[in-house]
Amino acid sequence: MTNGRTGFVIGARYALLATLAAAAALGIAPSIAQAGAGAETVPTFPNSATVGQTNVPAALILTNGNTGSESFLTNNVCNAGEPVPCSLPEEGILLTPTCTQIAGGECTPAGADPGVFRISPLGLGRAGTACGGVAFTTTLVDATFGKVRFTPQPPGTHVQLSGRGATCLIDFTFDVLKLPADRLPALPGNQTAQAAASTQCVFPCDINSLSGRGLGTSGGVGTTVVLPPPPPPPEPPRDKDKGKKGKGKKKAGDASLKVSDKGPCAGKTFELTVPGKKIDSVKFYVDGRLVAKDTEPKFSTRINTRDFKVGTHRIRVVVEFASRAEPAVFVDRFFHCDRPEPPFTGRR
Repeated sequence: MTNGRTGFVIGARYALLATLAAAAALGIAPSIAQAGAGAETVPTFPNSATVGQTNVPAALILTNGNTGSESFLTNNVCNAGEPVPCSLPEEGILLTPTCTQIAGGECTPAGADPGVFRISPLGLGRAGTACGGVAFTTTLVDATFGKVRFTPQPPGTHVQLSGRGATCLIDFTFDVLKLPADRLPALPGNQTAQAAASTQCVFPCDINSLSGRGLGTSGGVGTTVVLPPPPPPPEPPRDKDKGKKGKGKKKAGDASLKVSDKGPCAGKTFELTVPGKKIDSVKFYVDGRLVAKDTEPKFSTRINTRDFKVGTHRIRVVVEFASRAEPAVFVDRFFHCDRPEPPFTGRR
């Protein structure tokens, strides 16, 4: 994943402070090529995610960005509410998981889009980095922006980035709760970006306090969130009492269905008959449409295939009994073809 990064760098020489402050006021990011102390904090999120996904991997990368003659200096990562080793009030390590508009490495009020990703309650420092094995608790500290703070545990634990390029990589996961607001409507899916920040300091910390901010964007696009695909349509119910090919009868209580052996093809007719006991009435349906009702023995009707279009048609016969409320239901099919067939030898 490609990440665009914005860093704020403060030189160790106090004479640079005024220059850097003026540059920041004009929206100009100082070049990290200058000798001085620097810091970066970059969120790394996947290129794509789906609503409903859980435990999706992500990470925060904190980097010592010191340059030139100060490349050897150690950056102390400051924790919220703990003055040591940082002597200034600090916010700690912060992550804004979803945002539609970012400026200067921070989510703007207009871009706030909370409640899209739910961050796991714990993160873990990756082995081989400066915070390897350190556990980080996560706390929602700003509901308006959805900002989450990462705090190393146990209390009093501090991460030190010893020299230029030293990193602390914090692994965590997130759940996708809903679609974010779309920051790039011209692209498929809904795109959202992430912003992160941490305070790092070098001695003396009351002067050289560094705000390292970063934007994880995947080439400027962000994480594309989509809805899950719709579930497949349910299979049509099977006809439990579907007739077998050939002549015969199907029993259902006190009735059965007989189909004549005359071929149900173009220009042909066939007969449906329902023999049984205590039958009150019989209704005959073709493709869901009532075509006949018989209340007298022998409870039958004739089907003329020429009355129907070419293709397969569904027969449904409902038998009402005088002796009970539950009817018997029979289901069968016939086929109307567009040219004569060999003699019919059974139902279709």
